[in-house]
Amino acid sequence: MDRLPVIDNRELALRLSVPRERWGWEFTAPAPPKPSPVRAHAPQWAEQPPPPQLARLRERSRRAPVLLGVGSAAAVWATGMAAAFGFALWPAVLPAGVLASAGWCAQTMRRYSVARREYQSWRATEVARYEAAQAEWIARVTEHDRREQLRVSSAALWHPLRPARNSARVDVFGGTADGWASLLGTMGASLLASGARMLVLDFTEQRVAVDLATLGHACGHPCSVTILPNNLGLLDGLSPAEIGELVAEAVATLRTADARSAQTRGLDAELVELVAANLIGPVTFGRIAAGIRLLRSISEAEHETALSSEEIRRVNRLLDAVGSSESAREELRFLGGLLSLLDEGDTRPTKHSAVWPSAGLRVIATEDTNARRKDVLDRMVVHRVLHGLRCGMHSGPGSVLVVAGADHVGLAAVEALARHARRAGVRLVLLIEHLRGDLTQLLGGSDSASILMRMGNAAQACAAADFVGRGHRFVLSQLSDQIGRSFTEGTSDTSGDSLTSTTTEGYSGVSVNVSDSVSRAATWSSTTSWSGSDSTSTGRTYARAYEYTIEPTTFQSLPVTAFILVESGSGVRRVVAGDCNPGIALLDRVAAEQVLSNGKPA
Repeated sequence: MDRLPVIDNRELALRLSVPRERWGWEFTAPAPPKPSPVRAHAPQWAEQPPPPQLARLRERSRRAPVLLGVGSAAAVWATGMAAAFGFALWPAVLPAGVLASAGWCAQTMRRYSVARREYQSWRATEVARYEAAQAEWIARVTEHDRREQLRVSSAALWHPLRPARNSARVDVFGGTADGWASLLGTMGASLLASGARMLVLDFTEQRVAVDLATLGHACGHPCSVTILPNNLGLLDGLSPAEIGELVAEAVATLRTADARSAQTRGLDAELVELVAANLIGPVTFGRIAAGIRLLRSISEAEHETALSSEEIRRVNRLLDAVGSSESAREELRFLGGLLSLLDEGDTRPTKHSAVWPSAGLRVIATEDTNARRKDVLDRMVVHRVLHGLRCGMHSGPGSVLVVAGADHVGLAAVEALARHARRAGVRLVLLIEHLRGDLTQLLGGSDSASILMRMGNAAQACAAADFVGRGHRFVLSQLSDQIGRSFTEGTSDTSGDSLTSTTTEGYSGVSVNVSDSVSRAATWSSTTSWSGSDSTSTGRTYARAYEYTIEPTTFQSLPVTAFILVESGSGVRRVVAGDCNPGIALLDRVAAEQVLSNGKPA
């Protein structure tokens, strides 16, 4: 299946080009809305009883009509008595009594009315204060809830993810071509924006770094892509001795280690150096292979069009120095066959004679239909870059070396790259498709961080899960439900008999009284009882388990651009999930800075 291209969008390129290292994004859900601290302190209305004086006045006002009637009746009676006794002013007694009763009643009603108005005014004031407090409480709670909802709805969901420390090496295991292209696009764009120089060796034959070059070019960074073996130029600028060592190191990785490895490696370097030193024109793999064919005496001088006549004479003079031993002839045959595979057929100087770019990005990709040629070419490229790291050529602090598809170059070559890159101040990024074999020893190396992407193979997924580690946690281990019902029925019968005999004797003067009585009683009873009960019980049991922090099946089902970052430092092991999809940069809720657990930007 063809790899899907990254969106060719200038806005995407600009958003990815941030001057801080970024490998992807971590999804962090915002904290849920917090309840208002005053929600539980709502104003409460407590109705106050009327004051005692108002109650007394109310009772008096209720009795006022009765008292008025009593006073009027008393006035009528007083008037009658005054008239009976011939009191001269008896006609004035009745009006005076009625007026006195009415005045007292009116005074009582007025005092009650004044007291009631004062109480109602005070109560209205208190109700207004309560309603104002209630409205203020509602407003505060509503405003707090609004702010919390705004915080949740506007909080950044994606935060930039990078290693907590500047690791000298980052190992990426697993993943697909789409995932690697996304990772390189996200990571590389930020490194280019920060001024780093990047060299990408792409051995995947899927051009995973081409999209990064497109993004870098869109942002104005100098970018170049070289597809090998076209315009190879790996030997440009090297001395014969350096060419001999380069070829010998690359060829040594094709052999199994034995007691003669060092001797054979030295012989390879000497043979290649002798031939290269006698070449007048540009030194290429094809011209070295032609010289070796002359040394083996399997090629006629007039048939070697790749060499000049002077070069042919020089090489022929080496026959005595090389000798005719079986080991020398075997090495010449082996070297000639390998170097003939790399015959690029072009002796013209290449455009990019330097491996490292002076600025920006350079991508060197190898593609070939011949599997042997592709393998040898990859090893030559690796050892050419390794030679540059050893000599400090075209590299230095701020440089980044990315090797995509480093599975087959060998553990020794990878460790040599890591060692010399650290010494030269170059950051090394290894993209390894399979987590197996000797390359598993790279996991958790000193001053390194590991990124684990999708791994379809079960064994490799288990290896990744083992590396991430295990942890203790409480898990639900047992559920129990018990339902019971009981029914009880009982019957009892009781019977009894009693016989009572009584004799009474009495003496009175000369008389004696004797009485006897006998009584018999029989009792019986029958009792029946029923009882029933239902019972239900539910139980849960939690057990402490030591299990994978991340299950192997999780690694097998990771999305293409998802990864797990694992790094250790300062006594703390950090395991965090991230996503390197470049399209995340176009989303709305993306944070510009990485926020650590203490709330401060990284």
